[in-house]
Amino acid sequence: MKRARLPVALASLAAVLAVTAGLGLAGGWAWLTGGEQEDLAVAPSAFPGTLTIRGERYDHDRITLPAGIVTTITLDNQDAGVAHNIVFFDFGSAVEHGGVVGGCLSGCAGGGRELRLALMEGPARQAFTFITPSQPGEYSFWCDVHPDTMVGVLVIAASPGP
Repeated sequence: MKRARLPVALASLAAVLAVTAGLGLAGGWAWLTGGEQEDLAVAPSAFPGTLTIRGERYDHDRITLPAGIVTTITLDNQDAGVAHNIVFFDFGSAVEHGGVVGGCLSGCAGGGRELRLALMEGPARQAFTFITPSQPGEYSFWCDVHPDTMVGVLVIAASPGP
């Protein structure tokens, strides 16, 4: 019977380690090893830089970026034979909205400063580079052709201080 205790003890230790690792308990390993506890922050999944259109939908309906940075987004229209674009507005919905957000550096419709891409029939990709708004808050985006189904929110987060 003494032999049965060792496998049970090993199984219990393995279970504790598995739970500690599986649940991401920051202090679990430190407690087991006698080390200091670390504060582990889980980073939110970052926007990958490409906004894919498939089935007349954007694959991200919420994009979070820091305020006042230069960034590039690629719009990837995978809907064959269907024209789509993206336009960013100061606030509101497709029916009631503010002005188009500015700050485009390259790739926007007509070479303008507004964050509005020209319609493009899929499959096609279009990259555009812009300066994110300096004012933190939420900005609407949608497709001019499908403003009821292809919608989202650009969240501009306050830039971290020095």
